[in-house]
Amino acid sequence: DYIKWNEENQIAVRVSNSKGTFFAWPGFGENEGFGQAMGGIAASVYLHKKNKVHIPYNSYTPLKKWGTYFGTVSANPQKAVMRFQTNVENATDEEQSVELRTKLIDKKGRTVLSFSDVEEIAPVGCSGEPYLYTVSNQVYVNGKLTDTKNERCGIREITWDEDYCYVNGEKCILRGFGNRNTYPGLGSAVPVS
Repeated sequence: DYIKWNEENQIAVRVSNSKGTFFAWPGFGENEGFGQAMGGIAASVYLHKKNKVHIPYNSYTPLKKWGTYFGTVSANPQKAVMRFQTNVENATDEEQSVELRTKLIDKKGRTVLSFSDVEEIAPVGCSGEPYLYTVSNQVYVNGKLTDTKNERCGIREITWDEDYCYVNGEKCILRGFGNRNTYPGLGSAVPVS
C-alpha cells in the first residue's frame, strides 16, 4: 500500500546505539574494538520483490521462516547421500496447487539429479578446490513459473577424532585464526565477505 509504482520511492531507517538496544547493550557501544561505538546499520540491506507464491529467504532470525535446506548425510568417493528440504510460502488469499522442481547441477551444467512434487499449499499470512553443485528449485502455479532459487553446495561429510578433522574421510589440518570481533553481535552468522 505504501509503494508508488513507476515513481521514485524512499525508505527511511532509524538507527540507534542507545542503552537497552541489541548492539549497544550490554556494553557493545562502549567498545570500539567491536565497532559499535557509533551505532548505524550493521549489515547489508536489500529489498526483494517476489511472487506471492515463493521460496522464502533464509532469514529465520528477523522473519521466523526459512526457505531452503540441503546437506550431506554421508559421502565417500563412490556415493553420496544428501537431504533436501524446501519451503514454499503461499501469500495469496486462496489455496494453490504448487509444483516444486529441484535439480542438482554439476559444474558443466549437467543435471545429475532431479525430482518434483505437487502439493496443495494453504495461505499463511578442505584440500583442493571444492567441487560445487547448484541446487535449483522452481515453483510452478498452474504450470506457470512463479519463483526460482539457485544455491551452491558441496558434498562433504565432516567427522572428528581426538586429534583431527576429516572431510570425506581425508585428514584435514585446520589452520587459521578466528577473528570473531570483526563482526560483532552477529552470533554464529557469517557475512558474505
